[in-house]
Amino acid sequence: MIEHSSVLLALHYQNENCHPDGKIKLGIAADAPWREPRLNNARRLLAGVREAGVPIIHVRLAVHPDYANVRANTPLIRQWIELGAWREGTWGVEFLQGLEPVGNEIVVTHTR
Repeated sequence: MIEHSSVLLALHYQNENCHPDGKIKLGIAADAPWREPRLNNARRLLAGVREAGVPIIHVRLAVHPDYANVRANTPLIRQWIELGAWREGTWGVEFLQGLEPVGNEIVVTHTR
């Protein structure tokens, strides 16, 4: 195994907030003119990092389908619940096509 002093954290490249049909409209809005260029930059970054042999850790947000593991103590989290967003096992928490993990890249899931 090759040791590295660097790693790329790929954060929240998920359908819920990156796809035009996602429930979270903050971040990469469907009608933003910079949407596709920004996502394409992320795709190129992942490809280049893979080619360089640098490890990638994909970080995803996903919660229990009934929100049992969520403390609804902020307006943003209450909005997730109202929208039915970030529920484990749904299309929304899957990685956006072209930005998903490849091979045995590490995936870390968090709930906040």
